Amino acid sequence: MSAEANIPNVGFVACIEGGVLEAQALLLFESIRHYAGRFRDCPIYSLSPRAGHGISRSARAKLDELKVKHTDVILNTECREYGSANRVAAAAYIEETYPHEILVVLDSDTLFLREPDKILLPTDIDVAVRPVDLKGMCTNGPGDPFDRYWRDLCRCCGVDYEGIPWNESFVDRRRIKATYNGGLVVVRGEIGILRRWADFFFASVREGLTPYSTDRRFRSGAGWVDPAAGRLWGSNQAALSLAIWSNTRRVQVLPPTYNYPLTLHDKIDAATAKAVFPHLVHVHYHWLLDEKRDQNPLFDSAGPLSSRQHDWLGSATAERLREQETSVIAEVDNSDAVSVPAPICIAGMHRSGTSLVASLLHACDLFLGPAEEFMQPSPDNPEGYWENIRFVNLNDRLLTQFGGYWSKPPSLPAQWEFAPEIDSLFGEAEALVGRFSDRKYWGWKDPRNSLTLPFWQRLIPNLQVVVCVRNPLEVSSSLFARGDAKDSSQFSLWLAYYRRLLAAVPPKQLLVTHYQSFLHNARAEVRRLSDGVGLQVTDEVVEQACSQVVTGLRHHQATTAQLLAPNVPAEVLHLYLNLCAEAGPVYRQIRERERSGELEPAAFAVVPPATIPNKRLLRKIERLHQLESELREHHAGGTLLTGTQKQSSRLFIRRTVRRARKALRAVKSRF
Repeated sequence: MSAEANIPNVGFVACIEGGVLEAQALLLFESIRHYAGRFRDCPIYSLSPRAGHGISRSARAKLDELKVKHTDVILNTECREYGSANRVAAAAYIEETYPHEILVVLDSDTLFLREPDKILLPTDIDVAVRPVDLKGMCTNGPGDPFDRYWRDLCRCCGVDYEGIPWNESFVDRRRIKATYNGGLVVVRGEIGILRRWADFFFASVREGLTPYSTDRRFRSGAGWVDPAAGRLWGSNQAALSLAIWSNTRRVQVLPPTYNYPLTLHDKIDAATAKAVFPHLVHVHYHWLLDEKRDQNPLFDSAGPLSSRQHDWLGSATAERLREQETSVIAEVDNSDAVSVPAPICIAGMHRSGTSLVASLLHACDLFLGPAEEFMQPSPDNPEGYWENIRFVNLNDRLLTQFGGYWSKPPSLPAQWEFAPEIDSLFGEAEALVGRFSDRKYWGWKDPRNSLTLPFWQRLIPNLQVVVCVRNPLEVSSSLFARGDAKDSSQFSLWLAYYRRLLAAVPPKQLLVTHYQSFLHNARAEVRRLSDGVGLQVTDEVVEQACSQVVTGLRHHQATTAQLLAPNVPAEVLHLYLNLCAEAGPVYRQIRERERSGELEPAAFAVVPPATIPNKRLLRKIERLHQLESELREHHAGGTLLTGTQKQSSRLFIRRTVRRARKALRAVKSRF
C-alpha cells in the first residue's frame, strides 16, 4: 500500500488510439474509476504507441478529467500493422518507466464491473492470467500444425520448449502448451516479465515468425484486422507465455469471472456460464457494444450489471450507435459534395530533401507565399530553401517558448498546442494562414514542422503532410558538412523528428517520399506526389518541374546496408525501413537494385578475398533483405498489391535468399 490514501501500489496499463479504440479505452478507464473498489484511484497509464494514430482533443480532456496519465511516445515502429503489438510495447515501457509492485495490462475493449481483488498477488505468486479461450494457434504437441511455429519461437527466444507446461483452453477445452489471454495480465512489476515479453515478441517479428503462413481474416474489438496482419494473430500471446515461463513458475490462473469472453458466451459450458455470469468482475466484450442491446448478453436480466451499471453502459452504447448512424448519414449527404483541396505541409528531418520537394511542388502550382518572403539561397542550398520565413519564424518561437530549438527539440507537455503561453503565437498563425484563404492550392515547407505539427493541426485539422526521407547517414554527413556536429546525437535528433511527426499525422493525411526517387525517376515521383496531394497538373507541367532537378548537388551517399554499423541505433534502422516501405514504387525499384548489389561482390569466386564482406555482415544483410521484404508486404501500401505483384515480390525474396546463401558459400570456400 502507498502512504497516500492507503491506495494499493497497482498501476493499470492500456492503449488508446483515434477512432474505435479511443471510445473503448475511455469507457475502460471510467469503469476503473467507478467500479474498481479500493483500486479506483490507482494510477492509470494510457499510451498511443503507433505513429499516425493520435487521439482527439476531447479524448485528451476526458483523460485529464479521469486523471489518466497519457503518453504519446512512439514505441511500436517494427510491427505497426498488428494492433496487439501496441500493448506489448506499452507494457514494457510502463514497467521500465513507472515502477509499481503490481502492473495490470489490459485490452482496451474490456470493462471492470466489480472490485478486482485477485489482482493483489499473494507473496508466493508473480503472475496472474487467464488461459486462452480457444485452441486457435496454440499447439497440442508433435503433429499439431502449429507445433513448428512454437518450436521456432522457443529457439528464437532461447526458451526450452519441453519446459513449457500444459494447460487447457477455457471454451473449447483443448489440451495445449500453456498459453494465456493477453486481455488481462497481472504481473509483479520488479521481475521484468513485461520487458521480456516485448523482447521475445519483437525478436520473433524480426525473424519473420508467424503462426499462419497465409493471410487470414480475424475480427478484433477495433474491427477486422488487415489480412496480412492476420498471419501474426496470437503471436503476442505466445510470446507472453514464453516470457512468463522463462522467468517464473509462480503463476496463478484467475477464475473465469475475470476476462470473461462475452462474444463466446453461448459456447461456454452452460453450468460454468450460469455459475459465473452474474458475478463477473472483468469482461472482455470485443465488438458487442457496437451491437444493439438485444444482441448483447451483458444486458440480460440474469446478467452481471447492477441497475446503475445498466444505465451507465446503456447510455454509452446508445451514444456509440448514434455516432455510427450519424457517420453513415454524413457520408451519404456528402457523397456529391465538391472536394476542397487541403493545405499541404512539407516536413521531415533537415537535409532530407524538403527543399527539393518544395521546389518541385511549387513548380506544379503549389503556392508557398510571395517570393519576397522566401528564405534566400546559401552555399548549403544554392537552389534555395523554398521556406516562407514567416512560418519558419513562428516555428522557431514555438520551440523557444518551451526551451528548445531545431537541433535540440524541447520536451513538450501534454496538449502543449493549447497552452495559454502560446495564445499570442496562435493568433499570429491564424492571421498568417488567413492570407492564403483565396488560394486553391497552397502550403509551406519547414523541417521544424516535424516538431510543431500539432500546433498547425489545431488551425488546419485536414492538413496534408508530405514526409521527406533520406538515408540517416547521408543526413548526418550533410549536417556535418554545413558545420553541425557529427556524432550519435544526430541519430537521436533524426529519431525525434520522425517519431513526433508520425505521432501527429493520421495515415490518410500522410504521403512519404524518398530523396533518391527524384534522382532516379523525377517524373514518376513528381506525378505520384502531385496526384497524392490533389494537385491537378498536366504532364507538360510535371516535365518542366523535373527539369530543375540537379543530380550533381548530391554530395553525400550511403547505402541502407551501411545502417547495420554498430554506431547506428537499431531504432534508427527500423524506423527508416518503415518509412521506406511507404515511399512508393520508384524508391522500391532503387532499393531492389541496391539489394542485389549488396550481395553480388561475394557471389563470385573471382572477387579478391579482401573485398568479400565477412560472414557476419553477409548474414546481417540477408536478414535486412528479409525484413524489408516483410515490411513491404505487410505495410499498408503492400496489402494493395495485385496477385501478380505479390507473386513477383515472393520470387524476388526467394532470389535474394538464394543469392545470399551462394555468397555465404563463396566466403566459406576461402577459409
